[in-house]
Amino acid sequence: LKSKHCPRYAVFCLCDKNIQLFDLGPAQDVDDLILDTINDIEQESEQIYMNIEEQNKGLDALNQKLEVLSQRLLSNILPKIGSKQHLIIVSDGLLHLLPFSILKNKGRSLIEQYAITYLASSRDLCDHTVIEPRNQTLPVIIASPDYDLSNSNRSSHLSSITQAPRHLCEPLVPFSTLEGTKAEGRAIHRIVGGDLWLGQDALKERFMKLT
Repeated sequence: LKSKHCPRYAVFCLCDKNIQLFDLGPAQDVDDLILDTINDIEQESEQIYMNIEEQNKGLDALNQKLEVLSQRLLSNILPKIGSKQHLIIVSDGLLHLLPFSILKNKGRSLIEQYAITYLASSRDLCDHTVIEPRNQTLPVIIASPDYDLSNSNRSSHLSSITQAPRHLCEPLVPFSTLEGTKAEGRAIHRIVGGDLWLGQDALKERFMKLT
């Protein structure tokens, strides 16, 4: 929000089709808290090589700042949420830089209590586009393609859908077979079923026919 005095942050809270407005105070105050907290998070990551005592001091200081920031941002909002367990957040300003999941509520991080979704705009909540049903196909697992598959082999394998080969100035360097990927593809196939494409079967042209 902007006024003749100074910009302010406000929260529109939509819950059970009811909209409520909460004033978070001057934007500069909130921005300073956010930047100070983010700076402490960055410093905490750098303190990993310090002794345990120094790490604990830094973590305590960070938690205190998180408590202050959480009180400013959440104190009026969370009581209105009730038993809801999914927060959908559309941020503005420096709030875009803040991972809300680390904010505190009753001594616990929000990520421990809520599922959190971030949206770029509130318009994303009003998407009523009807998605046309599409024919469902079996899963297709593609793994360990044959990087050295020659053009002649490729043409004989899928002659009806193969595109014209590209002519390169320099010869291609051979790739070794990805045996680990092949084993992974087979393991996934045993779980989900469907089609398994390995080696000469793992072709881009064949995949494009599915889309």
